[in-house]
Amino acid sequence: MEYFPNIISAIGLMALAIQLHLSRKERRAYHERTKKQATLEHAGPQWVDAKFELETRFGNELIQKAKADEIFKNHELKAHVDRLLSSLEDISAGVNAGIYDGDILYRMCATSFIRSFERFKTYIELRRKEESQEMYIELEAVVTTFTERRRKHPMSAGDILHSNDL
Repeated sequence: MEYFPNIISAIGLMALAIQLHLSRKERRAYHERTKKQATLEHAGPQWVDAKFELETRFGNELIQKAKADEIFKNHELKAHVDRLLSSLEDISAGVNAGIYDGDILYRMCATSFIRSFERFKTYIELRRKEESQEMYIELEAVVTTFTERRRKHPMSAGDILHSNDL
């Protein structure tokens, strides 16, 4: 009978430890859901708008050196391109800081992100040379991560299953 209070205390401490573990696990799951939702609600539309503007204004072709120089010298064009690339930089900074979910962004727009960076790479390099080496480093980091991920694990969502069986 004298051990009864100790047994009750031990059971109570075990229940408390289990509850703390479950609470911590639920809090992490909530954080992950919130991060994914923020990516979908904020980064997604921001990316769609920037992509539309970039493609409407500049098409899908690579920006060559002459066009990059023209953009750089024309204040209106430069402001327009910088605003759009800055949108991508902001999204990338959010991913790199863990605010946005990189996996969701990858699923949503990895190909377009990579293509946009590659299309404007000459312009970005010009900006880095003339102004700051730090220009669009967040964007480049995300593009590098996406490119490496694609190299290691190519997307196959559109593959036809069992097509090699024929």
